[in-house]
Amino acid sequence: MTSRLRKIWTKLGRMSALEIRTRVGQEFTKRADLAMYRAGVDTVRNSVGPSSRQRDFFFSKAEIQSRTKVLRQHLPEVADAIVREAGEVCQHRFRLLGYEPLDYGQTIDWHLDAVHGKRAPLVPWYTIRFLDFSAVGDHKVTWELNRHQHFVTLAKAWCLTHDDRYVKELVAQWYDWQRANPYPLGINWGSSLEVAFRSLSWLWAKFLLADCPALPAAFEKDLLRGLARNGLYIENFLSTYFSPNTHLIGEAVALFFIGTLCPEIRLAPRWK
Repeated sequence: MTSRLRKIWTKLGRMSALEIRTRVGQEFTKRADLAMYRAGVDTVRNSVGPSSRQRDFFFSKAEIQSRTKVLRQHLPEVADAIVREAGEVCQHRFRLLGYEPLDYGQTIDWHLDAVHGKRAPLVPWYTIRFLDFSAVGDHKVTWELNRHQHFVTLAKAWCLTHDDRYVKELVAQWYDWQRANPYPLGINWGSSLEVAFRSLSWLWAKFLLADCPALPAAFEKDLLRGLARNGLYIENFLSTYFSPNTHLIGEAVALFFIGTLCPEIRLAPRWK
């Protein structure tokens, strides 16, 4: 027996039957998802049903205007900072992990670590060695951009100013991201926790812009399909045996939020 096989056998010996079954199932799902992508099968096409009553988030739609007014009145410097950062985002300049605003140019490369000038390849996510700096750069920089927390900044800026350019930028980036990150390709599908964080950003933007007339008519349903894809991915690749504390908690939060706030998604009750 080779040393590699001996290590695998030893590792398997430490696993419970349930863990082995879970890990084997995840490996099968990875390859099945890739096969369906290559066959052109859209697994979330019919994942969203008829529109449902708008759920309240941490605030109702009616409260957004009053809270915005309070922020403008009592913390004008904070409101100005939000609008200023949103302006940077519109120029594709992002504040990531303490770095000065990083310039991602006219077209955002969602797979780029702009600090070190390294790009992760567009290959099946489970084949990417994201801890290998020579292959992808600092994956944390790339993942920080793809958490889409700047979507929330854009949505807040619209609430403060009602300037539609912030909404148009958010929508353009969202669709561009979908085109650049077709599941299951790319580093941005490499972590269930990262998908969870991204989902929470989308939900914040969705509810902050609940009454925005500048949103395209198709955007809400497209966003729900995207959240359905995220939720299905998180469910299939829960970090139960990888990081059963911090990662698993974050993933569970995202599933609960999607399941609670998006009843139009057919799997929502299960995730809730």
